[in-house]
Amino acid sequence: MKHKHPIPFSGRRKFLTSVTKLLGTSLVLSAPGLSLAKNPHPAPDTFTVKRVIDTILKEIPNAPFASTVDQLRSGSLDQEVKGIVTTMFPTVEVIKKTAQAGANFIIAHETPFYNNQDETDWLQQDDAYRYKIDLLKKHQIAVWRFHDYWHAHKPDGIIMGNLKN
Repeated sequence: MKHKHPIPFSGRRKFLTSVTKLLGTSLVLSAPGLSLAKNPHPAPDTFTVKRVIDTILKEIPNAPFASTVDQLRSGSLDQEVKGIVTTMFPTVEVIKKTAQAGANFIIAHETPFYNNQDETDWLQQDDAYRYKIDLLKKHQIAVWRFHDYWHAHKPDGIIMGNLKN
């Protein structure tokens, strides 16, 4: 059966061209020194991992929690964020794709190191563990586990994600 597209191909191309022009104009007009209008909310110079986490926590009831598994698992709170990748599982493949995308911050629902508390003492000589750690260090990628807070969000972020899919 042949499917009809709701927008003809030429219509989609025209739409994308128009949107691209609009976005390009918006970027030019918001560039420092090119706009005639002042931006009442200038963008900060940099976003650090800490700033991103703090921004997210503002949306979570009763955050920060006294006890949580949501911890920074690699990287530094002070490092500048160049791009963010979100994932359920911070696998080696996700780490590699993060680096390829030029991003350096992964927000992951599950632990990168195999157990709920991310206890890694027993893994220090494990080749798979070392490979993952070395990959994160090589690309200076921060990993923040975002589990308890996401479940505490109203509505629960994981439940809503499952309901929408």
